[in-house]
Amino acid sequence: MTTAPPPAPPASGWGEERAIYAPATPLPLAGGAGGGPVGQFKPRNTTRAKDLRNHATPAERQLWRAISRRQIGGHKFSRQMPIGPYFADFLCREAKLLIELDGYSHDQEQGRDERRDCFLAEQGFRVLRFANREVMDNLEGVVQAIRLALAETSPPPAPPASGRGEEGTALVFSHNVDIREVSPADAPDAADLLNAIIAQGGTTALEEAFTPEQLRSAYLDGPTVLCCFVAVDPATGTVEGFQTLGRYPELPADIGDIGTFARIGSKQRGIGTALFGATQARARALGLNAINATIRADNVGGLAFYAKLGFDDHSITKAVPLANGTLVDRINKRFLLTPSRNGE
Repeated sequence: MTTAPPPAPPASGWGEERAIYAPATPLPLAGGAGGGPVGQFKPRNTTRAKDLRNHATPAERQLWRAISRRQIGGHKFSRQMPIGPYFADFLCREAKLLIELDGYSHDQEQGRDERRDCFLAEQGFRVLRFANREVMDNLEGVVQAIRLALAETSPPPAPPASGRGEEGTALVFSHNVDIREVSPADAPDAADLLNAIIAQGGTTALEEAFTPEQLRSAYLDGPTVLCCFVAVDPATGTVEGFQTLGRYPELPADIGDIGTFARIGSKQRGIGTALFGATQARARALGLNAINATIRADNVGGLAFYAKLGFDDHSITKAVPLANGTLVDRINKRFLLTPSRNGE
């Protein structure tokens, strides 16, 4: 098998999108009824729970509209659920999965978070934490991250008796594409997709075409690849896009390098956002803490894409030469997977 040289920053149909993506391990979530079996979820202080629901933040209300009524694969969520001495923003009991916004609970008190997380981890709970900004600016990506976490923690639940329109049990489904992990059989399709972007030029730093074997080594399942997801047209089986997360030698160990590629001329929309939801969930599970995206300064589409996902400008690499000698700046953007206390 031919191996590729150390890959240059990837590009995508959105414009060059080499994003260093650092996932943060999902933190333990709230749970456990104090003094009794955890699974009982005996209510406590229901007045406060009602008050929290009645005074939900805009981000909480927006996320609730997206995950309530078993909209995610038939999984049921509850809001402001009292669990022992704690409150969970959102709780899926059967999956033992809690979701918290702003990165901390309503029970915030100096020194309590560590004890709380230890207790919840011992009870087998898992937590996903998102900043309010993530929910407001990238709701679809947040929902995809939740969907993937549910797929990893529990089997699909039986359809509810209500018969409401439930989603299927595919790993991820969005914008008429299926999102799943890459397989070796995807390499030819993915190589054709990427080589078309390279041939068109103007958005990516990659300038040499890849064979399927070279692409596998560099971006799909090689030794530096942490994960890779593909967006597949369910009607044709064609790979419409892929997103890769890997190690990059110039980055700290807790930061990954992400590249997003969408097929030129694809009629599918939202491919990059759907892929980012899956990649973000895996990144968190891998214990990374931030994502760095490196985009050509003349790639307006790529810069806008990452800004929409919540990436902030981090640094600029000046005058990076292309093969023809043209000097182009590179913008380094960062996406933090560990929200700060103020949700920023």
